[in-house]
Amino acid sequence: MKNILTIILLILFTTICGMSQNNISFTYDVAGNRVSRTINLSSTKSGINGGDTEKLSFEKSEDFFTEILAEKEIKIYPNPTRGQLRVDILGYEDLDSNSSIQVFTTGGALLYKSNTPSQTNDINLSDKPAGLYLMVITIGSEKSTWKIIKQ
Repeated sequence: MKNILTIILLILFTTICGMSQNNISFTYDVAGNRVSRTINLSSTKSGINGGDTEKLSFEKSEDFFTEILAEKEIKIYPNPTRGQLRVDILGYEDLDSNSSIQVFTTGGALLYKSNTPSQTNDINLSDKPAGLYLMVITIGSEKSTWKIIKQ
């Protein structure tokens, strides 16, 4: 009886592991610090044919991070970036005059500042060294801080 239960659990575990094909990979710098994480998700879409598998990857340029700040939708992509970072603000037409986008080093040095953000804001970090940067988006009295990874 104990052997049968063990075999059933082993078969169940193998089946579950085979069905979940999510893949997570990490990139490290020379000092051993993790600088990026890539998540590949597998999802099954049930269609007329019964189940087409679609791979989703968070490294594609059309993927973005989004947040609602002061009733505006903020989209930031790509992160991690190789140099060009884009910040889209949906509903920017009625931005408060107290709106800004700032990028800082982790030491607090200001690298970029825009006091008049528009719908599409391109930030060029290509001349900056690889590492971690902090982006602060202010709309009215609300602030949001983002970690930006430059590869």
